[in-house]
Amino acid sequence: MRAHLASLQPQVSMFCRVLNVFTLIAGTMAFPLACKNNSAIEPQTPPSETPVVDGNGAAGTISVAEGKTYQTMDGFGTSMRLWDDPHINGLPTTAPDGGIAMSDAQRDTIYDLLYSQTIGIGLNRLRVRIVEPGWQSEEGARIVTDAPYPGPHASAMLDFIQKARLRNPALRTGFEVGVFDSWVTGSTLPLTVARYIKTTLDFARSRGHEPDWAGIQNEPSITPPGFSGENLRDVTIELKNLLKADGYATKVSVPDDVFDGAGAPKAAIILADPSARSAIKAVSIHLYGDESPTEIANLAAHYNLPFWMTEYDDRSGGNELGWAANIVHEMIVTYNCSAVDMLFGFFGAPAGASSPETYIALHSSGTTYKGYTLNASYYETGQWSKYVTRGSVRIDAASTNPEVKVSAFVKDGKKIIVLIHSGHSNESVAIPAGNYRMIRTQMSGTDRLTYKGVFTTAVTLPRMSITTLVER
Repeated sequence: MRAHLASLQPQVSMFCRVLNVFTLIAGTMAFPLACKNNSAIEPQTPPSETPVVDGNGAAGTISVAEGKTYQTMDGFGTSMRLWDDPHINGLPTTAPDGGIAMSDAQRDTIYDLLYSQTIGIGLNRLRVRIVEPGWQSEEGARIVTDAPYPGPHASAMLDFIQKARLRNPALRTGFEVGVFDSWVTGSTLPLTVARYIKTTLDFARSRGHEPDWAGIQNEPSITPPGFSGENLRDVTIELKNLLKADGYATKVSVPDDVFDGAGAPKAAIILADPSARSAIKAVSIHLYGDESPTEIANLAAHYNLPFWMTEYDDRSGGNELGWAANIVHEMIVTYNCSAVDMLFGFFGAPAGASSPETYIALHSSGTTYKGYTLNASYYETGQWSKYVTRGSVRIDAASTNPEVKVSAFVKDGKKIIVLIHSGHSNESVAIPAGNYRMIRTQMSGTDRLTYKGVFTTAVTLPRMSITTLVER
């Protein structure tokens, strides 16, 4: 009995915490039905102690080959906007007032849902923009770390990071320049640009934080000053030397460009230089306009560097499995990505609506908070992010059923298998030998990261569902 009660405790605590949150904001919730269907609470049923077989496995066979390994996973994350950014609820960033006014308890709920491994989906990566125009108004001018929008909000960014890390100590961060001050151009000396970028790291270090990586600029092909591959290479080398001189462990991700065709030529120039290459932590790309980053993935593989997809959104939207099947799975399995990041962790949306660029849609009337919706992509990513943690190694996996996609990983000697079933009927498939905890999301049903018990030999995959098997 004591063991049984102990097994219930995490679920009970989770239920009470989320119930308290709903109680706090019940007066402002504009979509009560969404609360029931979009809760991150797992069922209160205690874990099954006896493994069971689910069906006859006649619809196909899932196999894995632990001896054939691929990339080591870094994890899953997002970029980020702050709560009071006018852009978050549809106002221009130049608006004198905006954002969404939320209490500490309401913000804590969002932190928990994004970063907690128990209450939320355990995101372990966060890419932020410390620099905004006004950071350094002219070369040699003093640094302005905090100013009204659209100016910098560096202190608030670091506060966000600290609160996220309280939920997940494994969180790693990257700083990226979004928009340089206008005096920085393509002809500015690389050392000057590197010093400008390093001021963001120096400020963070003065507040007790060092990012794990730094980017030169977000999407340089479409954002002024429009750095060339040569610019990025030379700034990378100068930044490496500055960071080394001051004892930073921070490395660089490049090029974080808008899509493969724009970013791959720049990455090729950077990586061809041994001095620049030695500073690189990962090769990174976005997917706007091209969801098949073949060229830049090949460059990462050629130089034996990790490959990250650092920004995109859910173009399928709704309750489809497009984000999971076409983006997360494909990036991991086809392109050997070790990190997959959604554009935003939270963002504004009309009351009751979803928002394709974010995991959590925040609803508001003006600046008044009206609650949130967890988008389909939130649960889809959670089927990986909660269980495929940093250091997991992808292993070879196959499915004989063409309607079932499979990715598989191993960590600490235990397998994690993620199955995406795009068919329109329930089917039982045979699984590798072992006892597996089963967690499921079925957007057309009621399961949302739902624990289903321990299974062996075969499992039934509901139509349009994602199932994660975690070996005990």
